[in-house]
Amino acid sequence: MEELKEKLEKRRLDFLAYFKKARIINFVLLFVSVIAFIGIFVLCHKMEQDTIGFIACIVIVIALFAYVNIVKKKINRYTFNYIKNYYEDTTKVMLKSIGVETFESLPEDSLTIEKISNARIMKDVCFTRSRNIVHFILDDKEIEMGDLLFKTTNPEDVKKTIIAFCGKFIQFKSKKNLHGRTLIYRKAKQENCFGPSDLDGLDKILDNEKLLVYSSDKDFELEKEKNIFDIINNIEINEDLYDLTVAANGDVISIALSYSDKLMAIPLYEETPINSFLKAQNDLAQIKNIIQEL
Repeated sequence: MEELKEKLEKRRLDFLAYFKKARIINFVLLFVSVIAFIGIFVLCHKMEQDTIGFIACIVIVIALFAYVNIVKKKINRYTFNYIKNYYEDTTKVMLKSIGVETFESLPEDSLTIEKISNARIMKDVCFTRSRNIVHFILDDKEIEMGDLLFKTTNPEDVKKTIIAFCGKFIQFKSKKNLHGRTLIYRKAKQENCFGPSDLDGLDKILDNEKLLVYSSDKDFELEKEKNIFDIINNIEINEDLYDLTVAANGDVISIALSYSDKLMAIPLYEETPINSFLKAQNDLAQIKNIIQEL
């Protein structure tokens, strides 16, 4: 883990130094261009060469815009590579910790509204953004995992939306013969966390200090799923992991882990949150056990 931290910190500091240097150069160049613009205009006006001054000023403006465009493209390319390398390195370490050596990176926004809605965790999903999405095989199951944000309609004002989830989202098909729908919610300690809202047709099976369980399966028995409940109970809810939902809709299993901005954001000005990353890695080890149970 220290090796990963050193690599990420070096890249972050290199990128930050480049970013700050580019900003300083841009500011100096803009300042010099404004001074030159004013100076040439005033000088040419005094020499009664307004046309030449006007042409010179236009040349300065065009050159400035061309330079800004070049620098913008370089910064965007540098930023893209920084984010790409960050995700590749962290994902490789996380998956390797659960025994996954190979994975395929999927395009951004591969976790579509259709996939999120099919999880039947939240009602009225109307917007999604996803990145760092990978496909891999675990326990003979095809898994999709990625960083996901989605919005739902605000129940208090249908004309507005709210961010209902931001975190890691995992989806796969179960090998078991599951019936109906079941939702298992590991309760949040933080305020303003959204638990499952798509509860139509579900009965409340369990409501204790840690867990909420809903199911439409009339034959659902808590004792039969004791292993899964024990695993979920053992996942620590803290300042990094706000809450956790495991949803079974037929054979589609979806696992949603709400994480803090400290983990979900790409670090730039702040030090790489290696402890938060370690927490997510430990959570994934527990999620592996859930996947194996299902």
